[in-house]
Amino acid sequence: MEITFRAGKLKRKKFRIDKRTSAIIREVSSIYNLPEEEVVLKALTERWEKESKNERVETLRNEIDALLAEMFELEGKWASVRYRSHTYVKENRGLAIVLAGKLGENKSLRNLLKKKRAHDDIRKVVDFYLWL
Repeated sequence: MEITFRAGKLKRKKFRIDKRTSAIIREVSSIYNLPEEEVVLKALTERWEKESKNERVETLRNEIDALLAEMFELEGKWASVRYRSHTYVKENRGLAIVLAGKLGENKSLRNLLKKKRAHDDIRKVVDFYLWL
């Protein structure tokens, strides 16, 4: 089972629930005659006011809290990896610009010496990073 939470108009977070937890959600949904998404939202946001506490709902709430904590932890790790890769791409682009200048200078010197078509492999790498 997959559940989507909205944190505003544009932000959405999806996560999967294992079979055992989804079975509990379906059972609670059939008991209280509510849609499954509403059962999860009520478990996360509201306290159910019943005289006898339902252990299944508490178990469901604890599992969902654990899943949310794990999701946010993984998202934090992913954000740092994404930022590092972005900085590496920017650094590579800067180095490609410098290397393109050096290749142009080298080409003009080779033209003075009458040598043609050298460093085609380096030119391909430079073009790759310049057009990312």
